[in-house]
Amino acid sequence: MIRKKINKNLFLLLIFFHINLYATLLEEAHRAYMQGKSTKAITLLKQSCSKGTAIACSNLAIIYYKNDTIKYNKVLSQKYNKQACSLDDAQGCANLARSYIEMYGYKKTILLKAIPLLKKACKLNYKSACEDVKILQEDYLHEKPR
Repeated sequence: MIRKKINKNLFLLLIFFHINLYATLLEEAHRAYMQGKSTKAITLLKQSCSKGTAIACSNLAIIYYKNDTIKYNKVLSQKYNKQACSLDDAQGCANLARSYIEMYGYKKTILLKAIPLLKKACKLNYKSACEDVKILQEDYLHEKPR
């Protein structure tokens, strides 16, 4: 019984340090970014993203999409949005879908790729994605949303 309690406490302690480590990386990345040190921020975000922190992946995608000091890179932006979405980051899913539409237009094949991503974002409580699904299905695919 005592051994189980110690293992449980050790497990909880490890989770606490794991969460704090990533929070610290994110905080440090945010500080670096706010100080105009984009390269350092990107390095820290990449570390955090590679360890499975969805918000870090999503932030990297945004930086590569829209930033004054970093050159626009749609391939990297989509890569990190894809990774964020696979980690259940609603904004990453919605941004990935929107980037497909922005890059390739409202073709049916693109919409059929984008709508499931928007539906996932909607299920993850990203309200604007829910509206996007409705609009795309009704106005462009001429079908009623499910």
